[in-house]
Amino acid sequence: MWTGTAVSLVGDGFFIVALAWQVYSLSSSPAALGAVGVAWTLPQVLLIAPGGVLADRVDRRYPMIAGDVLRGVAVGAMALLSLTGVITVAWMVGVAFLFGIGDAVYIPAFESVIPALIPKDELVQANSLSQVVNPVARTLAGPFVGGVIIAAVNVGTAFAVDAATLVVSALTIALLRHRLVRIAEPTSFVDDFREGIGFVRRTPWLWISLVSTGVGILCTIGAWDVLIPFLVKNDLHASAAALGLVFAAGGVGAVAVAIVHGQRGRLPRRALTAYYVAWAASNAAMALFGVVLHVWQALLVAVVVQVASTTESILWLTIEYRVVPEKMLGRVVSIDWMIALAGLPLSYAVIGPIANLIGARNALIATGLVGAVVMLAPLAATGALTPETDGLLDTPNAG
Repeated sequence: MWTGTAVSLVGDGFFIVALAWQVYSLSSSPAALGAVGVAWTLPQVLLIAPGGVLADRVDRRYPMIAGDVLRGVAVGAMALLSLTGVITVAWMVGVAFLFGIGDAVYIPAFESVIPALIPKDELVQANSLSQVVNPVARTLAGPFVGGVIIAAVNVGTAFAVDAATLVVSALTIALLRHRLVRIAEPTSFVDDFREGIGFVRRTPWLWISLVSTGVGILCTIGAWDVLIPFLVKNDLHASAAALGLVFAAGGVGAVAVAIVHGQRGRLPRRALTAYYVAWAASNAAMALFGVVLHVWQALLVAVVVQVASTTESILWLTIEYRVVPEKMLGRVVSIDWMIALAGLPLSYAVIGPIANLIGARNALIATGLVGAVVMLAPLAATGALTPETDGLLDTPNAG
């Protein structure tokens, strides 16, 4: 799975740069890329919870393969439309919607299968390894090589390579073997979903973190995906290769911090507190994009953003895997994603108009600072830090 994921993530890096460059080649408005982002993320919000129920009821390889197939078809269609010169923003919106459906099917199964592959006391190392692969492939190699291919050949070729990586991912997943989680008594699809919702509702630290993360994503992710390409192309007047470098630069810091966490091999004593602080630091660093004057400055800011973001990802995944019962992990992960991503379509929808109203730089500063405040607020909420205060994270591998 590590091999297939690494190949697929390289393709994802191609996709991020190619998608932004293709849209801005068709329209100079951030709202256009925002519309594509809405189409991509909306089906994730709507369908990821049913995807989590499915992941807890079947062999988790099957949803992962189905998700790869759907995404491969979507990206292949983008490649064909781009290479034949008939692509439009409207076409990209429709195809991005199909890609989002594939994500909704794939993500819960992928994230919930991890504890079935490795011992529980090695989760920090495993999650750190995943966070090494993610920035190297998706944030470093993928965007850089994708930007070079776009500059040297064309956008359609980058889409085509991404489609091929999804085929490789599906094939490697088919070879996967993992410990299956057996359902004690058959229940209905709806009952399973309600059980997952009930677990989250009864767990204050979980729903507090999910709600705050959803608001934090609303504030910053749309700005990252929409305004950073706009800033590089239209304000700094740089090339697609430069955009790839900006996205890739963050990968360098992300790899370094993931290696550190992997070598350390344990959670900090106040893991949830560290999670919120890392999230806030990542969002606050986003505001610095609003004052950069050169590409090299944008590279440094991207490093800071991704160092903090990778830290919070490793901490959260390990906390979730240790505390949530494995038989419910697919549902809880999907609800996690559903709540966290609930603000994402709105983030894409509003960031363009906000940038048009106050300017892209001011929008980056405002959203970054607001996102930082939002992610620090849970530290004062009752019950938000229960896993660390009640010793729920105290395992032989915990700090």
